[in-house]
Amino acid sequence: MSVFSSFGDDVLRAVRERRLSDAERLLRDALDASKQQGHGRVVVQAYRALADVASQRDDRAAALGLYREAVHVARTLDAPRVLAHTVRHEGDLLRRAGRFADAWSRYEEALGLYRDHAGTPPGELANAVRPAALTLEALGEPSGAAALWREARDLYAEVDLTEGAEEAEAALARLTDTRAGP
Repeated sequence: MSVFSSFGDDVLRAVRERRLSDAERLLRDALDASKQQGHGRVVVQAYRALADVASQRDDRAAALGLYREAVHVARTLDAPRVLAHTVRHEGDLLRRAGRFADAWSRYEEALGLYRDHAGTPPGELANAVRPAALTLEALGEPSGAAALWREARDLYAEVDLTEGAEEAEAALARLTDTRAGP
């Protein structure tokens, strides 16, 4: 489900048609209304959706600032999975910007939150483990990355997500080849 879907057809249509200014205006209206009504989870979703619009505009600084706002609000909620999901997406932005150490700290936090919450679906956890593994690879930590890829593979297999399990297997093979050397 898209982060935009909870804000109605007008937002979805604007995003699909790349009318990003319209989407942003509609999302800011939803954000303001949600703040006034005290709907914290919707505020988090609105910030995340606005960050996605900023990302589509290639405005990483704005996207990161919006994710920071989303994380700030999520920390005030009694909703560990909402916080974990939001922190993970902040990590994704940082990873794509090449800020791997910062991304890793977000992934560590998100993984801790997901693992501490008994109701975390395996696929959701796998989707957090995967970018953490990619980040450890980028940081030059192949043994930590391999452990996470094994976990991701097993989690994806548990929920029959073949593509994810295959990606993890390929990453493990790549890491094994890299460690074996020439």
